[in-house]
Parts: sequence; structure tokens; C-alpha cells
Amino acid sequence: SYQVFHNSLVEALIQQDGIPEEEAHKVVKQAFWAYLSEGLSKKFQQHYGVSQFALSEYIKRVIRRIPCATPVARKIKTLMSSMSLPALLNSHSPYHKDFMPVYNAVTKKEFCI
Repeated sequence: SYQVFHNSLVEALIQQDGIPEEEAHKVVKQAFWAYLSEGLSKKFQQHYGVSQFALSEYIKRVIRRIPCATPVARKIKTLMSSMSLPALLNSHSPYHKDFMPVYNAVTKKEFCI
């Protein structure tokens, strides 16, 4: 199933962006690992009872102690929120047009094997 998923995304990237197959494989692999790491982080928090709020507050305290970290943290937060699924599905997002072929490839119910 993963291989079908991976290959579908690679093909969508090649068709949409005209990038070489090797580069498309790298992009899909990197995106999958980013997604997986976020999911594992949430599972860790659920399993060990660390609330999202507690972790967030801890990170905020650490950032406040680092000079110049607050503006960087704000930029990262803004970027992360613009890359969320609801934001990318919004037609006003600057990334919407590029994201939709990938989204359609992932959510397509029929796969060719």
C-alpha cells in the first residue's frame, strides 16, 4: 500500500512540476517522514501523558531565554500554520494550486497497480 501511495505521489509531482523522477522520490520521502514524525510525536504525548499545552508552554519558556529567538519562533509558527491541511485546501493560499494535485493523488480512491 505504501509503495502504491509513494508511486502515485511521485507521478503526480512529475506531471505537475516536471521534475526528474529521482527528485520527486526524494520530495515524497521527505514529506512522508515529516508527517510520520509529527504523528509519532503526538502518540508519544498521548502514551506518556504529556499534554500539548504543557509541551507548548515549556517550549515558550525556553525560547524566551534565547536572545532573538522570539521573532524566529513567530516566523516558524506562521509558516507552519500556512502549511496545515485546512490552509492548503483554502483557494486563497499561495500554495493551493501546487498542493491540490498532490492532495488529489493521495485522496483518489482508485489506484492503478
